[in-house]
Amino acid sequence: MTNPIRYVTVTLQPADVRAIHALTEEMDNILYAGEAHSHSEALALIQKRQPDVILLAIDSLSEEDWATLRQVSELAPESKTIVLSAVYGEEPVLKAFRNGARGYLQRGATPPAEIVDAIRSVARGGAVLKPDSAGWILDQISRREGRQGSG
Repeated sequence: MTNPIRYVTVTLQPADVRAIHALTEEMDNILYAGEAHSHSEALALIQKRQPDVILLAIDSLSEEDWATLRQVSELAPESKTIVLSAVYGEEPVLKAFRNGARGYLQRGATPPAEIVDAIRSVARGGAVLKPDSAGWILDQISRREGRQGSG
């Protein structure tokens, strides 16, 4: 048997945490490893637990949110972060991936079972995003390569 995927939650709403935990608590291959209620708690928890996956709520899209995402990526480079946000659009999705996220899901619109599937996917090295987000990322790559290739 392989080691279970350990995940932590950061600043998620209690109802979201309960819903995800309810699905994972009976699974042998996914282990809930803790919860942080603030950005500073998150850094301490992640350093202590070294989870495989971090579910990070980012709703204000403040510089503090993005700094936390960067710090988490630097503190635990082996951990994969999935951003859960009520805000969805091209800029925040691209900014999340530029700052180290491996997934971006819309909080409130993504069922808990899909979040559990996302935990599995990023733990295996995948990335998780909605299909239109993939289009935005490919557009960015095409534009960037077009600029680099025209010189």
